[in-house]
Amino acid sequence: MPSLDYKSKPADIFLIAGGLQSKNHSAILAEVLKSSNTNLQSKVYRGGKEEATQAYSNIRRGADDAANKGRRMNANWCKKKAPCVAYIGAASSDSKEFFLMLKQRLMAAGAGNVTLVPIVRRFDPDKAKNILLASDIVFISGGDVDWGMKYLRKRNLIPFFRELYKCGKLFCGISAGAIMLCRNWMHWRDQDDDNTVELLDCLAFAPLLCDVHDEEDTWMEMKRLLGFFPQGTVGYGIPAGGALRVSPNGKITTINSSPVRFIKKGTDIIII
Repeated sequence: MPSLDYKSKPADIFLIAGGLQSKNHSAILAEVLKSSNTNLQSKVYRGGKEEATQAYSNIRRGADDAANKGRRMNANWCKKKAPCVAYIGAASSDSKEFFLMLKQRLMAAGAGNVTLVPIVRRFDPDKAKNILLASDIVFISGGDVDWGMKYLRKRNLIPFFRELYKCGKLFCGISAGAIMLCRNWMHWRDQDDDNTVELLDCLAFAPLLCDVHDEEDTWMEMKRLLGFFPQGTVGYGIPAGGALRVSPNGKITTINSSPVRFIKKGTDIIII
């Protein structure tokens, strides 16, 4: 069974807006995969590479021929390995249609195996954790934020996700999946009554608040979300076709379309 590498550091988080209007999925996904390959090349590989491991063992014993072979094998493996993706579809109830669509896009952008982690249906905790451990990227797809977080909690996967993140697993979310990787969203006790809205805790791997592809509705839900927070709190509206790359220290890099930044001042939510 694959294991966690507790010597690794958290990787950057990718928040992709998605949306029907987006035409930049391939370029953004390619950047995510490139980042994953950079992380892979900086690590010491364990398990599943027996011959390379033996060659490196021989390097330490001074066997020149084996040393050269080991160097060549590791360099070629690093160069050619297509990142494996664990696909989380909880926000769309493990929709097969969504999965097949995004699998095709991920593979077109350069991904290797893309494997659905069944969470809503046919959940097997050992199988789910094995897929996650063996992956290079955890990709959280879109749908309904509240529903997605509900099932991550129900399956007790949030603590495991946190361990994966701390150990350097790269997380990427698109649409609702991007929001799930941030601090908070909202839950309506009654979907037809806005007075029943309350704050919903998300994964908080990206230490910020965001909404995605809501420009046509003038970011009303982002403004509502900021209403729960104190003055000075900032939120990001990521337009369709855009994305944010968030480093563990909180540095934010824009990919393609720049986000709309909001701040709460008094009782007002204004653009900055």
